Amino acid sequence: MFDHEIVWIYIPLTAQDQITAIEIRKYVTEEERPHHFTIWTETGKFIVGCPQTLEYQRNGPGTFLWEPAEGTLYETGDTRRPLTLIHHVPSSGSVDFIGADADKQTEATEPNVQPEHWPLHRAFFSSASLEDILHVRVFSDKLRNLCKGILFEYDNGSKRTLGQCRLGWDRVQSWRKPRSIFYDSVSYQIADPDDILDPVTHKSVWVTFDSESDHVSEDGILEEKFYPMRGCLNFWVLLDDVEIEIVGS
Repeated sequence: MFDHEIVWIYIPLTAQDQITAIEIRKYVTEEERPHHFTIWTETGKFIVGCPQTLEYQRNGPGTFLWEPAEGTLYETGDTRRPLTLIHHVPSSGSVDFIGADADKQTEATEPNVQPEHWPLHRAFFSSASLEDILHVRVFSDKLRNLCKGILFEYDNGSKRTLGQCRLGWDRVQSWRKPRSIFYDSVSYQIADPDDILDPVTHKSVWVTFDSESDHVSEDGILEEKFYPMRGCLNFWVLLDDVEIEIVGS
């Protein structure tokens, strides 16, 4: 059913959560194709697609000047009627229409995602808190055991995903009440199966958690590459690349 040419975005919804709004944005071009949408829930937001940024427009396809992405925010109204996501299902190629049926809709022209830096060009971005975590699962590819995504479950029952959480596809490790996180950046190469082109170097990370130790020595020094469960974890993912950073720890 799935191959290695897609990026899998998993959005968990628990009984304590619900979708409150959907924001859909389009390229500012003649075709005005949708390039990403954001699903807002009571516990946060999930970005599906590649948000438009200055770097994306400068290095991406086309020669047009950068402009703020045109967007529409669809929200639930007083009736609490469930939001309905509508999209075209193409026989081939990319989706050229994404819309929603909602009680209320407003125009939004300002970019809704502007990270301080963008380590991977045209990446899929997600972010989650490292605090008050009840359970965590790390999804790693079976070939290299490198992290593809992370699923957090919090004390209040909500869930957040980072990267690709490919259920039933990747190797999964889990921890309860983690006290620290360890990650290390690695590089690896993918060879051309036809042996015509040179191998391509990719970036990824190895991620693990520890429920037993915070890895802080008696003199208060944290072990190298270990981080406390504080702040937020930012996650950028492409088909074969992953970059992460911890902020506010």
